[in-house]
Amino acid sequence: MKKLIVLLGLLLCSSALFCNEEAFENVDAYLDDNFSSANLVFKNQETIVSQINLLTDEEKAELYEDYSRSGALYFGLNMILPGLGSYIQGDAFGGTVGLVGGIVGFGLIEFGLYKLVFDIFVATGTSLSYGLSGRKDYTFDPNIFKVAYGCIISGAVICVIDFIYCIVRPFTYSNKLNSSLSNLLYNDKAKLTLAPVISTDAKVDGVYMGLALKF
Repeated sequence: MKKLIVLLGLLLCSSALFCNEEAFENVDAYLDDNFSSANLVFKNQETIVSQINLLTDEEKAELYEDYSRSGALYFGLNMILPGLGSYIQGDAFGGTVGLVGGIVGFGLIEFGLYKLVFDIFVATGTSLSYGLSGRKDYTFDPNIFKVAYGCIISGAVICVIDFIYCIVRPFTYSNKLNSSLSNLLYNDKAKLTLAPVISTDAKVDGVYMGLALKF
């Protein structure tokens, strides 16, 4: 009788392990396909959460380690080209802001420099065809450079702000992703687990089903 009880217990445990392995593979596939959104909200999320509740803490930790993100690499790519790292990270909004900010900032600086040089040529009477042989008795009107200086200064300010944004954004986005991943894997909902229990007491031999409430 005891051998039968032990055999039934082993069968139940083997079945639980098989279900647990299948749940791990399901969650792993889900994260591999869908872990590109900071919200991690999908139509089948309730089904995935039910699969996650079958995993052990060690399996959840393994999944978190595999799919958690670091912003260091994407920060480096953003320094090469504004927004590049954020786009590769999957942050389309951050990448667009970084790229547009860089284009606008450098564009204003370039326009300001062009305007400044152009105004100098106009003010001095120098033409490109005569090189630098223009009038030497000129006087500069300070107002003529207001637009040029304004563009250069505005562009420089935008570039500085965009530079800081491209530094910070990959890390804040990674933290948001990791927080969503943690909330998904380690959901705080109470769980009621049904598991087989094998009695070792000779007086009450048998296999029982035990309920465990986890908070």
